Amino acid sequence: MALSFSTGLKNDILLTNGVRAAFSLGTIKIYESTATPVNADAALGTVTELVEYTVGGDGTTGLTLENAAANGIINKEPTETWQGTAAATGTALFWRFEKTGDTGLASTTDKRIQGTIGGSGSDIFVASTTFTTGTDYTLDFFSLSIPEL
Repeated sequence: MALSFSTGLKNDILLTNGVRAAFSLGTIKIYESTATPVNADAALGTVTELVEYTVGGDGTTGLTLENAAANGIINKEPTETWQGTAAATGTALFWRFEKTGDTGLASTTDKRIQGTIGGSGSDIFVASTTFTTGTDYTLDFFSLSIPEL
């Protein structure tokens, strides 16, 4: 599965803001599920949230992207440590970058990016997709590019 950009994000990029502004102070959540939602507009359905990445893992400070992009790529702000403590034990299937307050319901106005998690070829590369309750995890590298149409 390639990255999926919600309709709300696409409209925001086209009409108002860029990706950096759209996701300023958002979070990345990693989910376990029997199936990945068909796209970023779809409801989460029955999922287990394994970990939520925030700055320093404090659970409240949202993430930011760099103030510059190069060659069509924007990276995580290098001065931030993106961390989270696993709330459940399970095997990660997908992730979403979303704004605080996103309910996970079907929406064509919420700004979201959804992608795969795993080994080589995944949108977020991790050494292991197994997350364990109470364990701290750090997302050292994160970058986004707008896919070719």
